[in-house]
Amino acid sequence: MKLLKEGSVSFYLFNDVFYNPLAKFSRTFGVLAIYTFSKYVGRGLVVADSFAASGIRGLRYYVESNVVDKIVFNDKNPVAYQNIVYNIKFNKIKDARVFNLNYFVFLPILGRGHFDVIDIDPYGTPAPYIDLAISFVKNRGLIIITATDLTALCGLYPRAAFRKYGSDIIKTDFCHEVALRVLIKELVFAGGRHNRIVLPLASMFSEQYARIYAYVYDGRRDFPKNNLGYIEITNDRCYSVKRVSDSVNKPYIGPLWIGSLHDKEFIEYMIKYVDKLNIEESEYKRLKSLLKLMKEEIELPPYSFKVSKLASKLRVSPPTLIDIIDRLKGMGFKAGRSHLGKDYFKTNAPYHVVLEVLEDLGKK
Repeated sequence: MKLLKEGSVSFYLFNDVFYNPLAKFSRTFGVLAIYTFSKYVGRGLVVADSFAASGIRGLRYYVESNVVDKIVFNDKNPVAYQNIVYNIKFNKIKDARVFNLNYFVFLPILGRGHFDVIDIDPYGTPAPYIDLAISFVKNRGLIIITATDLTALCGLYPRAAFRKYGSDIIKTDFCHEVALRVLIKELVFAGGRHNRIVLPLASMFSEQYARIYAYVYDGRRDFPKNNLGYIEITNDRCYSVKRVSDSVNKPYIGPLWIGSLHDKEFIEYMIKYVDKLNIEESEYKRLKSLLKLMKEEIELPPYSFKVSKLASKLRVSPPTLIDIIDRLKGMGFKAGRSHLGKDYFKTNAPYHVVLEVLEDLGKK
């Protein structure tokens, strides 16, 4: 057992209980998202940390956001259960409950509509757990899912991807964005099965995981069919977006979410509220930068280009992102950076125009 500190929370980590220090920034982003969501819906929150391990994520939600009325932890590992109980007492948290149950027993015990927020952070795929969360979260609630099975979601194992997610996935340079879009599709389809509408508020890829924050409310008529579709891959890796109602030719990726990865209003609220929380300076700067990129990519196509790959293909020096984006905007196209990496940009310019721009800039 060792004493650790993350954010504003000190906690003990028992032997054989999982803890990923690389996910610290994800948890910081989550605190801001929880705070923003509370302001967004105008109420305090009851939050489920469904795969809690040491409990650090839920502890930080409660301590740092100051909008959580009650935090409920669950982990089927009995050692993790004892670890959470210890950390709750250590941090003197009164508004908490802890369960040592299988996930599929945990949510039904507390009943439908008990939770404003359900956080699902399992090992591997979240797919088996989505339907239950969608059906049990409160109307106008928040579902948060994490996926680490990126070999499937990024197209390295297409059969596994289809088996888990029902989508054909081909490996591309923007495979991490594909992972996010397939996960959103899973949430949206699950919502449809339970007469609920699911819309992404924020989607992020970082440190080898994909994470979605999705708004859930009762309804059927608003089902976002037009934001579901395929990315058709034509000759020479040129991409074409098709809706689910369109005919599509192979090879393609999908079905997947082809709408925005983020909600503009929610991201603007996150940018506004980041100054309300006590966040470490290094993570504060990273959060501000990430949110700026998220806002920039909202109205851009559901795919991106990698500068180094295109430059290598053209056998030219890689131009700067700023030069590429400025040139494309000057030609009347939409263009911007992507939060997926420093080497990525998004644009609605035709592929041949993208190549011409990079070739011209790369020769200068």
